[in-house]
Amino acid sequence: MRFKKILLVFPKIKSLLGPLRPPSGLGYIGQYIEEKGLEYEVIDLSSGDTFRDLKNTLRDFKPDLVGLSVMSPYYRQAFLVIEYIKRIRPNVCIAVGGHHLSATKVDMLRQCPFIDFGIMHEGEKTFFELCGNRDMAEIPGLIYRKNSHILRTEDRDFTSNLEEFPYPLYKKFKLNRYYSGSMGIITSRGCPYKCTFCTVATNNKNTYRLRNISSIIKEIEHWYRQGYRQFSINDDTFAIDRKRIIDLCDSIKGMSFKGLEINCGNGLRVDAIDKETLVKMRQTGFKHVVFGVESANDDILRVMKKQITFRKVQEAIEDGLDAGLEIKLFFSIGHINETPGHAEYSLQFAKTYPVVDALFHFLVPFPDTELFDYVLKNNYFLRRPEVYLNDSRVWANKMFPIYETPYFSYREKKKIFKRVCKIRKEIRRKWMLGKLEKLGPLKGLISYLCSRACIYNFFMYSRLRESMKKLFYAVVS
Repeated sequence: MRFKKILLVFPKIKSLLGPLRPPSGLGYIGQYIEEKGLEYEVIDLSSGDTFRDLKNTLRDFKPDLVGLSVMSPYYRQAFLVIEYIKRIRPNVCIAVGGHHLSATKVDMLRQCPFIDFGIMHEGEKTFFELCGNRDMAEIPGLIYRKNSHILRTEDRDFTSNLEEFPYPLYKKFKLNRYYSGSMGIITSRGCPYKCTFCTVATNNKNTYRLRNISSIIKEIEHWYRQGYRQFSINDDTFAIDRKRIIDLCDSIKGMSFKGLEINCGNGLRVDAIDKETLVKMRQTGFKHVVFGVESANDDILRVMKKQITFRKVQEAIEDGLDAGLEIKLFFSIGHINETPGHAEYSLQFAKTYPVVDALFHFLVPFPDTELFDYVLKNNYFLRRPEVYLNDSRVWANKMFPIYETPYFSYREKKKIFKRVCKIRKEIRRKWMLGKLEKLGPLKGLISYLCSRACIYNFFMYSRLRESMKKLFYAVVS
């Protein structure tokens, strides 16, 4: 074997409350190489591990290879971690994967001379083959250095049978540090759609592959036995196959899990579900779902290639509310040809229904997306990618304009931002008032406090959430 001892590192990501759940990408890599007989350790700098912990692990574990997952946000932070690793252990090799590597490819190795290998797209097999004795030129999906050159092999075909990848058990992760108290489940990989702003097409090239339902049930059952009752479906696109959702719900109900809560926080496609499906999901234990609305205007939806209609958005929200689901809406501002009038209409629409929340954000042009190419070609950037991708203001409130167009200026975007802050508070407070009707005069004060972003986020995502929710629903029921 070329490498026998592996250290997997997740860089620190700035967050108000901390990491929700363990990073699934590293979890899958670790589980795959462990079952292939390799030894590995994990340092997650986002969950409380420190640079001292990293230094001690490098010294005591003595890894041959360090693998890092690098996302586009804060990618320079990852470069600092890589440089630190090389300072402590100069001879160790560094392999990097994740979206930013898949999008920038050889450019990333040019930017950071300390990176030895790049793992493009789906990483499990490429990473393991790198650890083996196979000639690097014959390993699909690999970027590597040879003498003074950076070489790239052909892309690896995506694995159609996802059962080849065992679900992660996170044995090396300190699970008590992830504050949501829920466990993430990935039931599929990829997305067949080509939205102009989305990075999923870059990572998965529009492939869409499904896990077997029996495997998903085994994973839920494993974590249920460990005491987990809250689960988050973390698919890029969960709701495409209606029959599969129905079959999954039937299989979950057949297990007689008690106290189960399942949430879909990544956004459901409104064109792939109907009222029957949403009712079935609610009866199974699904509680909180997100709909990716993006815009309340059909013209803008067409421009972004979302392949949904505004009427389907309305129907999905109405059906979800009728089914008893708590609903959150995602909107994005700054699409090609979008005007302030389009954005204002979306703001007004968000107030139409008694949803839990409506999240608006200015679009971030990620490398290797159609939106990025459009903004770059027309010279609309207000900030260079290497600046805004590492600017905490962009990720703190997601309402920090990065580009402007002839249709939507920087000044107009700042005006919209003020409107968004006000309307989000109105939406959250309206939902809370509806839940607190029994409390009489106190409902106004409590709903006002809970509409504040910091308190709302704590209530929705804290490790105390389960106990707080039980108390809350006991009071309002």
